[in-house]
Amino acid sequence: MTEHNNDKSFDNDISPEGYKLAFDDIPRDEGSKWAPWHKPRKQWLRSNQWTKEINDLIGKLRLTERPLSYLSLPGDDLLDFRVLAEYCEEKQMPVKLVGFNHLRDGNKTTREYEVALNEIRSCDFVHDRTDVHQDDFNEMSDTKSLAYHFANEKGPYDVINLDLCDSFSGSSSETSFPYYKAALNLFDLQIKNSTEPWIFLLTTRSDRAEVNLDDFKNFWQNICKNVKQSDVFKQNLEEHYLTDKYDNISDLADYLDEMPSPNFEKFFGLCIGKWLLGVINTSNRWTVKLLDSYWYRTKSATKADPNMLSLAFIFEPIIAKLNDPVELAQTDSPPILAVDEITQAVEMLEKMNQLGDVDLYLSQNDEQFEVAIVDSASLLEKAGYDTATYKNWAITNLPKIN
Repeated sequence: MTEHNNDKSFDNDISPEGYKLAFDDIPRDEGSKWAPWHKPRKQWLRSNQWTKEINDLIGKLRLTERPLSYLSLPGDDLLDFRVLAEYCEEKQMPVKLVGFNHLRDGNKTTREYEVALNEIRSCDFVHDRTDVHQDDFNEMSDTKSLAYHFANEKGPYDVINLDLCDSFSGSSSETSFPYYKAALNLFDLQIKNSTEPWIFLLTTRSDRAEVNLDDFKNFWQNICKNVKQSDVFKQNLEEHYLTDKYDNISDLADYLDEMPSPNFEKFFGLCIGKWLLGVINTSNRWTVKLLDSYWYRTKSATKADPNMLSLAFIFEPIIAKLNDPVELAQTDSPPILAVDEITQAVEMLEKMNQLGDVDLYLSQNDEQFEVAIVDSASLLEKAGYDTATYKNWAITNLPKIN
């Protein structure tokens, strides 16, 4: 991959790089000001999952001669870009921020959006190759698309963050499309061009009404394979995910119809993790591991079960050591072999069972909830919002689940 300016990623009327205008000069539409990604628990995840995992990753990277490279779906507010830019400024470390933002209003940028992006690009430690492509990420499904070309030119990436409002699998709706092919193409670029560990962050709906149930026929093949390979996998699956013995499941469709929450949502998370594991193992050069992950509720002020997953995975290259099979060269240790799929599958299953309930945690920890509110309000204020009424709104959006 090489890096050069891709002028097609912006409309011709966008403000020139370095242009800056005070947000006070641009009034916002207050009619529908607050959105789901403005909630305090989202800020908690930015700080305690996303930034934490990125911080841990940095210690494994060689960043002395290049910036940290980050790809996401930043949205019109560019909130994750702001968080990472501030973090890297504190670390005195350059960062290249790359994104896809499918603009809804006739594919035209707003003045607010232009100002926000240029403000971020003017930060001291934000790399001058920071850029956003005005296309849907799913255009990556086509390797001849501008979206694919853009991602290829800007990569590879140390962090990929797909913060979705819908499901990674799409749904049964004709207007909802899965992300498998786009993600696979991006991962293919990664493993061909990266030699260092990288993180994949995924936020996805997981409730039955929002996922494509037809995909479970394929998911189930992966599950059955591991069940036959490992009694430990089978026992753990039955104990923590299934509501019946594996051997009693004769019709998967009927079984899924009766599978209660939150078992269904957690099982969907396991299936996505297993899909990633199957994909990456075809390369024979990488391992994938689930990191600390969480779930929460899209419905506020209710006792509903969690239906949104915030997953974090780390992909690490397998460093093989040469060995002499005829033993003419004396070696003091055996070669490092690829970790087998079933070992990774068992670890992923056990880790997925430890999902942290963010809503429950914040409802039981008033101090942490207050910190999340304050930090979120500060971030939104920097993004140009009037946050005078933010706290009152934020408090009403914590589910009452005690």
